[in-house]
Amino acid sequence: MKTSRVVFAFVLVVLFLFTSLGSVSALGNPPSEQQALPPEGPGFTSQFNGDMIGWWQKGVIQFFLMDGYIYADGKKAMWAQTYRFDNIFSNFVYEAKIKRSKGDLYSANTMFIRMGSSVGGQNEWTPGYYFEYTNDQHFSIWKVTAPGVAVSLQPWTYNKNIKSGEWNKLKIIANGVTLKFFINGYWVATVKDAVYSKGFVGLGFYDQGLTGDRYKVDWAKLHEICAADETTGAISAEQQSLNDAANAAAPIGNINGIFR
Repeated sequence: MKTSRVVFAFVLVVLFLFTSLGSVSALGNPPSEQQALPPEGPGFTSQFNGDMIGWWQKGVIQFFLMDGYIYADGKKAMWAQTYRFDNIFSNFVYEAKIKRSKGDLYSANTMFIRMGSSVGGQNEWTPGYYFEYTNDQHFSIWKVTAPGVAVSLQPWTYNKNIKSGEWNKLKIIANGVTLKFFINGYWVATVKDAVYSKGFVGLGFYDQGLTGDRYKVDWAKLHEICAADETTGAISAEQQSLNDAANAAAPIGNINGIFR
């Protein structure tokens, strides 16, 4: 009986080590603690089919690899984000397909661009730009300069093309001071801001700690901007009217989400 227990314990240890080593291999090596920023890169395509090499958590909340996507469950009253740590980027087209379960309608689901290296008390990443949406079909754009300090470039605004609790495709075209934002193929806003010209990119969310809440990333990709990326058409008159109305109204939330 005693021998059986010893063998069983040994098997558990071997399985634990195997799983741990396998996880490290799939995740890749963590970013080194360095003072200087990494070099600018040409871009990436991450499908998360078996690995998430080049990505790491920003702050204390870990992301995990599943079959064909990465995810995090977060922590109450905290931010969670993963970022591309091996390069910074200046002018680019950045796209990702993300999903937030229906457990949380009002918290932010975010695409980060031109980010710095700091993390605040709620694990929020600063400084840089946030492009966000909620499951109640609102989006917003922010310039975050320090923990707790954010300027709204587009307040929380209704957009009918956001799919609540389903996969959504976000896209940002960053070219100098001009930033263009798209949701599921629809151009939703353009802002101009000259404060941040380059930095890291990433993805993440704010968590209220609700049951059944999970954030997933199916894929993410980025390439340097070129002539073929020049956008044609325009923001629809309906969306522009909604944008203008949101800018004129009293704010209904902050970078964490919509809290009326």
